[in-house]
Amino acid sequence: NSSQIWHFTTEAYTPPPNHPPAVAIIHPENGATVSGTITIQGKASDEDGNETIQKVEVKIDNGDWIIVIGTTSWNYEWNTTQVENGQHTIYARAYDGEDYSSIVSINVNVFNNHKPFIEITEPENGSVVEGSIVIKGKAWDVDGNETLQGVEIRIDDGEWKNATGTLNWAYTLDTKKLDNGNHTIHARCYDGKDYSNVVSIQIEVKNKKGGGIPGFELIALLAAALAVAWIRKRRRK
Repeated sequence: NSSQIWHFTTEAYTPPPNHPPAVAIIHPENGATVSGTITIQGKASDEDGNETIQKVEVKIDNGDWIIVIGTTSWNYEWNTTQVENGQHTIYARAYDGEDYSSIVSINVNVFNNHKPFIEITEPENGSVVEGSIVIKGKAWDVDGNETLQGVEIRIDDGEWKNATGTLNWAYTLDTKKLDNGNHTIHARCYDGKDYSNVVSIQIEVKNKKGGGIPGFELIALLAAALAVAWIRKRRRK
């Protein structure tokens, strides 16, 4: 009997090609204005099965990639006060163990309001004043001086009163309406969202008492009256 010989050929197993995952940013919207701490949110998926997604990463502008919380649904808390106001780009990518997804990005406009600043330039702290004086000062805002809406002045514990002007401001104070002695001038400005810190100076009011005939004129008047009395007395003799 002739033996039959069987010949088998085998081919090496070639796994199917990997499909890179996909990622999307769903919040905030492209072009949104943001402030404070915001939550960046998104989704990721993979044709080969979502369980293959190992991580999602985000980065802000040219910063480092940061691993976020979650995979198919993910989020990242971003403190926008750590960057300057203006346009910034948020990038995201996903990784499935073999390949990264294409990078997606959105632009957002960061605006975190900063308190304005104010100073009192006149009179000098500790000045002795009398009569009508003009309190002067300057105000500014790092977010843009056009944000300044007003300057207010308060004397001691009195009410806040509006000054004239903003960048260069002034307020006329009649010190005769105050008791003689030490008084405190307070100033603050407002940018539509926040007040500046309150700045203060001390002044000493020294107005002459009486308000009627000054002492010198009173003495002169008494002297004239005595002279008239003396002349009349002489005529009677």
